[in-house]
Order: sequence, then structure tokens, then C-alpha cells
Amino acid sequence: MVTLWMLVLVLWAGPVWGQVTSVQSGAWSNAAIWSPHPPQAGDQVMIHHQVEVDEVTPRVSVTVEPGARLFMSRRASSQLTLACQLIVHGQFDAGFAGDVIPRNVQAEIQFQLTQAQAVAYVGGPDFQNADCGLWGMDGSQWSLHGAPIRQMWGRLTVPAEAGATQIQVDAEITDWPVGSRIILTQTSETHRWRAVSGGTADVGDDVYEDEEAVITAVQGSTLTLAAPLRFLHEGSGEMRGDVGLLDHNVRVRPVLEQMPTN
Repeated sequence: MVTLWMLVLVLWAGPVWGQVTSVQSGAWSNAAIWSPHPPQAGDQVMIHHQVEVDEVTPRVSVTVEPGARLFMSRRASSQLTLACQLIVHGQFDAGFAGDVIPRNVQAEIQFQLTQAQAVAYVGGPDFQNADCGLWGMDGSQWSLHGAPIRQMWGRLTVPAEAGATQIQVDAEITDWPVGSRIILTQTSETHRWRAVSGGTADVGDDVYEDEEAVITAVQGSTLTLAAPLRFLHEGSGEMRGDVGLLDHNVRVRPVLEQMPTN
């Protein structure tokens, strides 16, 4: 009986397994700021200080306590990898007005979710333990502010033919970063018809020809693409195609696990 009682005391007095706490301010990559060990995949990380995310973190859940600040690095590209929740009682930022994430730095907040987490989603305005995401609680502050882009959208000035690897855009695009994704909008009819005696006939399913491309070079109003286009996008008239920049240097992105296939 005495032995059992002592064992219970030892277990109760020990640290909660899986919970990691900041003990001083500094960079996430600095092992000295954490107790009992640097964050590992699956841990619940409690931020009590000023902590800079300066690397790709393991998949964790994070709580920023009142008076604390968690922020994405301005000096190195980084990724805060979240298992479910980022709960902010204090401050979280990936840049703010006057202190943006610089153009040469990438900052990503990535929620890596399981199928079970997706199914368990409740929704609504109130905090739910089952709901994954960024939660800003009463009194908290959070902001996302990447490098400014002069124009996010433009229109084609000449047709972009199927197979083309360069397009002409009427917007100010010289600050669109190489390596970014763009989208070209469909300019053909979504629903296809064919001529028949006395009119037209439906030929079947709708056709979707929006497509994404990756920028490999920017020169003036010309974008060079990593791969040939699959579809024609018109470059004149009212129905000429739009071109939009999809990527920013600050991103919040969900990643859902893939279901196994037989």
C-alpha cells in the first residue's frame, strides 16, 4: 500500500508529458528558451514570452498567453506547423503596418489536419475544442502583413494560346515574384453546344478552363511560365482573360492528410 501511494505521488509531481513552455524570450530554434525540451511533433506549446518563429517547426498546437508575443521572423523564411489550433490570448503576427515581412522572406502558417479533425469541425462564433484554426481570444491582437504588391490582377493584352509559355498583361507586374503561382481565367463558353438542323444541341458536361501557372521570369509586361498553357485564353474584347497573382510571401494554408488508397 505504501509503495502504491509513493508511486502516485511521483507520477503526479512529474511534468505533463507533451506540454512545452517557453522560459525566456528568443528564437524558436534556440533550445535554451524551452522547458522541459524543445518542441517536438505532437506537443502542446505554451508561449509566455517573446518568441520568434525562425524555422520550420514540428507539427504542434500553440497557445500564446496574455502578455506574450509569437511572431514570424523578418530575417529568415519560416513555417509555423500546427496540428490543430493556434490560440492567441496575447499577440501573434506575421508582419504589421510599418514592420512587414520583407519581400525576400517567406512566412507560412500551415494547419496540417487529419481526416478525423476535418469531420469533427463544429463551427460557429464560439470557441470549440474540436475546431481547428487560429483563435483570437478576448484582448488578443494578431496581424498578417506581407510585402506590398502594386497590383494583384491584370488582363491579357494579346491572346494566350494553348501551348504558350509567355503572356502579356496590362497591369504593373514587375514586382510579381518569380516562383509565384498565377491564375488565368476561362474565356470560352463553359457549356458546349453543337449545331444541328433547326438549332443547337447540348454536347454534354460543362467545361472548365481556368488554369494555374508558375512564373519563371518577369520582364516589363511579359510573364514567362514554367509550363505551356493547356487552353486558349482570349486577349481582346470584353471577354479577354484575367490574370491574377495567387501567392504572397505571407500565407495561411490548410493541408489535409491524404486518404489511403487500396
